[in-house]
Amino acid sequence: MANTLLDNNGLSSEFFYIEMKAVDPQNGKIWDDGNTGADENVAFWKADPSPGFYTLGHFATRFHDINPEKGQRAPVAITLKPKPGYEDLLKEPIGFEKMWDDAGSGGTYGDCNIWRMKCPEGYVALGDIVTSDDPANAGSVRCIKKTAVNALGATVALVAAAGYLNLAQKGDSSLKAFWTDSGSGADKDVAIWLMKATSSASARNQVYMVSGTFKASRLHDNQPAETAYALVLNFPENDIMEKVEMGDKKIKLKGNFTPTEEEMKASEVSKEYYVPFFAVHDPNHENQLEQFRASPIYKIRRITRYEVIDSYEPINTETKEFSVMIGKNEESNYNNEIGVTLGLSVTAGGKGWRTNGCRGRS
Repeated sequence: MANTLLDNNGLSSEFFYIEMKAVDPQNGKIWDDGNTGADENVAFWKADPSPGFYTLGHFATRFHDINPEKGQRAPVAITLKPKPGYEDLLKEPIGFEKMWDDAGSGGTYGDCNIWRMKCPEGYVALGDIVTSDDPANAGSVRCIKKTAVNALGATVALVAAAGYLNLAQKGDSSLKAFWTDSGSGADKDVAIWLMKATSSASARNQVYMVSGTFKASRLHDNQPAETAYALVLNFPENDIMEKVEMGDKKIKLKGNFTPTEEEMKASEVSKEYYVPFFAVHDPNHENQLEQFRASPIYKIRRITRYEVIDSYEPINTETKEFSVMIGKNEESNYNNEIGVTLGLSVTAGGKGWRTNGCRGRS
């Protein structure tokens, strides 16, 4: 089966074309709390997706301006474009509920209105949005359908339950949001909560990840009552790591003699695949943002070979080793356990070689 990950010359899942879109430092800011007197800083941002692509919410930072030299990097949005035939997986909100406005805060950046999207039946919002006026001007933000029917006729999840990130100190029983308007003098209270992953993909061809958006609550120490959701990206079964046939690579044993390394090497089947950056745990980068900037797509080399085992019993182990392209031109070996946090088995790495038992004695 063809590898659709690079379909349309970019990242691609079974249902969506995928683009990672960094917020424009000059035009992406919606509002900041400058001169409000709030105890902590916050700014709200939106991404400007490519034509046909949509975002899943807006973004919050604890700094007012983007300055990479100070570690203040632009938020990066996951933007989606439904593939032909799947256009109904993203829909416009059918309404908006105002969660907060900055009236009385004394802020000088302009007006701030935080809205919760109301979605059609069977759809959910992965984040809230911020506008200076009417929420209809939110533009490119969409609700996402909870499920989709894949090419095999099976119903699969597009979202999964997530949690809210509590930034309270260890041992503190209270809850601490990402930001509150405490100290601002605003007429109403608000707390901003980021989402966190609380589960893992339920299938080997899925990736489970939070979208980096936020949700608001009307009380400083209460998390939103609504369920938090993470994004589930589905890839076709066997699309990235199809079954390798080894029938024509059998080694002919010569009595009680171990095959030579040359004979073992001749039994190898080497194939290369591309995987998205968010499905790879790369210890060379501190976070996914740096990882994305270095290498949006990773190239993985899979080597399947026979291995001599000192036994008459057939053994088929499931250990793996992949050679991963880091960045543009640096190559290193990456080892980790299969499918711990990601369902996409190839991208979670592995250790050793995939081995097919070769009966013999040495």
